[in-house]
Amino acid sequence: MYICLECGYRFEYPLQLKEKHDFSNPPYEKIWVCPRCQSGNFEKREIKYCRACGARLSGDKTDYCTEACKNNAKKLWRKEIARKKRLSDSDIFRIVREIDSYNHNNKRKLSYGQYVALKSAKKRKGGKKNES
Repeated sequence: MYICLECGYRFEYPLQLKEKHDFSNPPYEKIWVCPRCQSGNFEKREIKYCRACGARLSGDKTDYCTEACKNNAKKLWRKEIARKKRLSDSDIFRIVREIDSYNHNNKRKLSYGQYVALKSAKKRKGGKKNES
């Protein structure tokens, strides 16, 4: 977002003017100005939004618009951390980590299916040897 320092107008994009300087052929000079007053005296400003609700922040606020938004955001972050922990502790992620470790140590590129088939084949061979 830009703000004109002359008229105070806020705008997304400055207006581009071409100054010809009485030449009939390009190249022309490109000038960026305020769309309202056509002043070249404007600056870009960073717009800040609430991290919880998305409302535009005003004044000296940096992350959240209210304490309620801050508390809601903390609750959501705690829930997300708990969800990721449950997910990382699941059986499928345990097997995927095991496959990654096996592939890294043995310089292989086995997929999940290939690894499970290899593992079950080793179990069958191991079981037969113990029976003999």
